Amino acid sequence: MIELKRPQLAASEMPDVYTEVTYPKYIQPKLDGLACLAVNGVAMSRTMKPIPNKFIQKFFQEKQLHGLHGELMIAGDFNDVQSGVMRIEGEPDFYYIVYDIWNSIDCYDIRFETLSSFLPEDYGRVKLIQQKEVNSPEECITALEGFITEGYEGAMLRDPYSFYKQGRHTLKSQALMKLKNFYDDEAVVIGFEEKVHNTNAKELDERGYSKRSSKNEGMVPADTLGALIVKWNDKEFKIGTGYNDEQRKDIWENRLGLYSKPVTFKYQELSKYGIPRFPVWKCFREEYNA
Repeated sequence: MIELKRPQLAASEMPDVYTEVTYPKYIQPKLDGLACLAVNGVAMSRTMKPIPNKFIQKFFQEKQLHGLHGELMIAGDFNDVQSGVMRIEGEPDFYYIVYDIWNSIDCYDIRFETLSSFLPEDYGRVKLIQQKEVNSPEECITALEGFITEGYEGAMLRDPYSFYKQGRHTLKSQALMKLKNFYDDEAVVIGFEEKVHNTNAKELDERGYSKRSSKNEGMVPADTLGALIVKWNDKEFKIGTGYNDEQRKDIWENRLGLYSKPVTFKYQELSKYGIPRFPVWKCFREEYNA
């Protein structure tokens, strides 16, 4: 009997579909819902804590859903989903889109076939995710663009022969990868945030992962860059990723000369407040005088 300690997660990095992906692969729309796993009649979040909403929990208790892995969805954006699912009371009009079986030892090709047999076309609130097979980078890009046109935030690539892993996959495994469109833009540097090292004692969470508290007394300045603070379209935000250690150190040591410097960054989409989501630093734009 398989015990679930942590859910399967996609690789953190996004692959180059032309050079880093082997085919064939399955491609599915990337959902903007709340990850949920059915465990012995209980709806569990990706942090292995019970979903708070009583109405949703009652649904999972009454249905034979043990072993399913999917996402809870409610009409609207992620904030609407989260507010509906995380409220203890209330009866949110949710549905559960399923894409995997966490307690199966079969490869994904067979797991998805099992889901297709288990879930009829009309199973009320429980629905099977749509899936296509892609055999080339061109087919992959076409499918991704189609999902984005339909309103999804991107796509997920799955290897047909991969097994369910409790924990995060890597790009090397090719098992589970996310795809999103990135947009390039420019902002102006208005400040710098120093990186800090967390020296608080490690503890274990519900999934068996180690974690540290964020108590101020355990946060030690690292004398290197943590994030650029930038201004873009009258919006201020931080860009904390995209740098290597050498670049972080160099920017931090030369920060006084970098104020008002144009910076090129990439991002996935805008938040409901008009702020770029997941901004990544690319470079400083050089300015030339004629």
